[in-house]
Amino acid sequence: MSPNLVGATSTPTVHVISIGINNYKSVKLEYSVSDSKLIIEKIKKNDSIIVEDRVTTIKTKVKFNIYSLIDEQASVLEIKRILAEIITKAKHYDYFIFYFGGISYDSIDFEDTLLATCKTNFNAMSNFKDTCLSLSDLSKFLEQVPCKNQLIISEAGD
Repeated sequence: MSPNLVGATSTPTVHVISIGINNYKSVKLEYSVSDSKLIIEKIKKNDSIIVEDRVTTIKTKVKFNIYSLIDEQASVLEIKRILAEIITKAKHYDYFIFYFGGISYDSIDFEDTLLATCKTNFNAMSNFKDTCLSLSDLSKFLEQVPCKNQLIISEAGD
């Protein structure tokens, strides 16, 4: 195996954070949780990946590090805790997937987009900064994830 492929003989890990929120305090969604679970199911079906460099193509097995946050499990603190953990565990040859199914809103000043978590109360706009994950904050975390290959999927709407 080429030394540039997959970190020599290391088995790559696919790090996944899959978030699905149907049950907000004042809003109920129908498919976010089932979509989040389906993403994980589809990812787990593929226990190997094709890795290519300029000279070699190989098929290699992968390990999984999967976090599923459903409804009340999906708080800003828990999402940030898991992101921080992945930052310390992940290697450059690993893969990172972030999936969010839920509600997003523009911040009050329209400077940022906010991913609403289970604690978000849409009737109390003042709590958005504390109960939503801003895309700016998410971006700062993603810059620290060492994986060269990252996939971000957001099925968020308002």
